Parts: sequence; structure tokens; C-alpha cells
Amino acid sequence: MELAIHWAGGFVSQHQLLRGVQRYEQLADYPRLLARIEELRQQGKSLAEVACCLTAEGFHPPKRVKRFTGGMVGGFLARFCQKGSSHWADKARAELEKGEWLLGDLARHLGMPATTLHHWRKVGWVRARKLAVSGGLWAIRASGEERRRLARLRRYQQRKPNQPIPVELTTPQGTERKR
Repeated sequence: MELAIHWAGGFVSQHQLLRGVQRYEQLADYPRLLARIEELRQQGKSLAEVACCLTAEGFHPPKRVKRFTGGMVGGFLARFCQKGSSHWADKARAELEKGEWLLGDLARHLGMPATTLHHWRKVGWVRARKLAVSGGLWAIRASGEERRRLARLRRYQQRKPNQPIPVELTTPQGTERKR
């Protein structure tokens, strides 16, 4: 939205206002953004290159952030793929081995935020591998028993925040930690 302020001394200042939104889906140009990201990735551009192009082309991320970053584009692609509505998700699921889940799919299955599962991946509480597809997607090894352990870990964190977590809840199946 364009705004002009007419000051008492006769000066007129011009301003552009952006309506802040919380999610990509709330952006007015969301469909165009989605199409442009897909187009740039198909051209073989890196996440950082896509971010630069989007910013240069006048796209704005949500939450009043001024420019896109490669990490933001990667996160966007990961969320978009995990909704199952793209060829990226299909390509990623085709690479999964037996007992593996896409990180976002597993997070939804467990009823938890994907960011929490990403944190668990970073600290070694789940066994994961990065898939060789666009968007930086992660495959999480989670058989039936492992999913039950993760569900117990989630419940423990919710019920006893700021409490030390038992090692048996933070140790992925098939690995042993030294005590």
C-alpha cells in the first residue's frame, strides 16, 4: 500500500506499507511466490540464489522481515513438500527407506511441531539423514517402537518442562549412549 504524508511545511513524504502476516499462505501473492520458487529451483538455483532472486523481484516474507534467506527458502520448501501437494514431496517419499518418515510427516503423526523434531535431530535424539532432493528434506528413522519412544519423549517434555530427560527417552533405537 502506498502512503503519502503531507507535512505542514509543504513537504510530502512517500511510504510503502506492508501488511504483516504470520504465515506464507496469508501473503497476497502466495500463489505467485510458490510458482516462482518452484521455477527457480527447477532452473537449478541454490536456496541462497532463490532467496536473492525473490528479494530482488519484490517478494516479501511474512512477519515483517525485509528479505528472504536461503534458510527461509529451505524451510518454506520443507513445509510445502510435507503437505504432500507437490512433486518435491513425491520425489522425497520415493527416496525413503523402510521405516523412514519425512520429518514433517512424522511431526504431524506425533502431533508436534516440526521445529521440535528438527531440534531433536540436531541434538542426536533421532536418527536422520538428509535426502538428495530440493528443499533440504530430512528422513527420520522411526519404526513402530521408535515412534512410541518419540511419543513418550514428547509427553515427558510437555508434562515436565525444564526437568532432566531420562536417557532412555533421548537415545535413538539401535544406538547406545555411555553413562
